[in-house]
Amino acid sequence: MIQVALSVYDPKGTYARHAGVVIASVLRNTEAPVCFHILHDDTLTDENRSRLEESAAEHQSKTPGEPRGTVDFIDVSDAMGKFPESDFDKICGRFSRGTLYRLMLPEIIHDSVDKVIYLDCDIVVALDIADLWKIVSSDTERTLGGVQEDRSPNPPASAVPISEIKTDAMGLSRERYINAGVLYMNLERLRSERTAKTALFQRAVAYIDRFAPPLLDQDFLNAEYLGDILYLDPRYNTDPKDEIFESVFEMERIWHFGGHLKPWNALTGTNADMLYWKYLSLTPWRDELWDSLFAAMSNEKYYHRHSKGCVKRLKSQVWDNMKDILKLRR
Repeated sequence: MIQVALSVYDPKGTYARHAGVVIASVLRNTEAPVCFHILHDDTLTDENRSRLEESAAEHQSKTPGEPRGTVDFIDVSDAMGKFPESDFDKICGRFSRGTLYRLMLPEIIHDSVDKVIYLDCDIVVALDIADLWKIVSSDTERTLGGVQEDRSPNPPASAVPISEIKTDAMGLSRERYINAGVLYMNLERLRSERTAKTALFQRAVAYIDRFAPPLLDQDFLNAEYLGDILYLDPRYNTDPKDEIFESVFEMERIWHFGGHLKPWNALTGTNADMLYWKYLSLTPWRDELWDSLFAAMSNEKYYHRHSKGCVKRLKSQVWDNMKDILKLRR
């Protein structure tokens, strides 16, 4: 079974639906069974918990009555409670607490799970994730895996000794730096470090306290596992930026809306936004689609990013694409 982990920190009660979009997009494009490990705390409401379960159960396997997706809820509250509250302030900064939960995975997920694909919740998976799972499940030599931040199609040489890799003061090599929004984690190797190192979370806090890195745990993971990273094809973590794509609904990618602006906030400038709305329509949050889409389209706070003509074009494009979204729901 394919193992996927998501983090949900949801004090406003509106974030869980993005995890639902990830689940729906994975299962819409993948026939193999998938277990979604939802890392959460007490901000996940019973209603949203039920909706996440429903998001997975709606997609049936070839065996009648059996869902392709199952959900494993993992409450991180006890694990987080072992660390001083001040540590969270250091490591979170401007980011959500949810980003920390993946650092707990080696300790809190069941020991039978030895590998996992961690996905941020600002992601749409528009490909068969079994292809990615096949790559990472066959790996035995790397602790982490991801796509280079610059999305280079040419991965760096893996045989170079760490002593020969040039790094900055924080221990980072920009040529080898990965984006951690799609992150392969070899949990077996991470657990094997327990006897020689402190817990992953504790090491992250120490690193952040020392360097105050701008991207916090992503910087830590890149520095800590320099030379121990499996580099993945850029299609497994594609940032659409503000590009317009032909046949965007047919492109096989993991789309990552990793910038400050998200599709649910405003029109971001790319038609890849429509993929988010397409998969939202396939979740139990589908009744929120029209109100949320209208709010994003009319969010004048972000209009300064585009000319008046650009905004008009994007709005027209949104409505043109909506008929595709509704067609693809069938």
